[in-house]
Amino acid sequence: MKTPAYDRRQGYRAALGMEPAWALPGGRGQGVQVADVEGEWNEGHEDLPGDRYTHVAGRRMGNAAWRAHGTAVVGVVAARDNGVGMLGLVPEVDHIYTASLGGIGAARAFFEAAKRLNAGDVLIVELHGPGPNYKGRGQQGFV
Repeated sequence: MKTPAYDRRQGYRAALGMEPAWALPGGRGQGVQVADVEGEWNEGHEDLPGDRYTHVAGRRMGNAAWRAHGTAVVGVVAARDNGVGMLGLVPEVDHIYTASLGGIGAARAFFEAAKRLNAGDVLIVELHGPGPNYKGRGQQGFV
């Protein structure tokens, strides 16, 4: 069964002015690389550009919640223009690198991801942790 297209439900694209941006040279992400630092992804997802996807560092978390979140983040940014599911903000990025904090920690994951990038590329960090108001319950007080 073919997944329906959800791009008309992605109201944030219009709010960000993506349609006019796409008309500009490189506006769909051509010439740009993206690195995402999190814990897990599904690079085989039908919307993700698996042929332009490389995991560069860290042990993947192997957890469904981590995988769903990482896949969603990369999808918002770079989901292919393929007529199914979502449509990324920049669907034609040259390459996506992922680095997991598993076994190496966040700082090393940032470093490993960033060293793959050039000036003008994008590093996404979708992590949070206990802040000064954290009381030891759930994620309340995280920054």
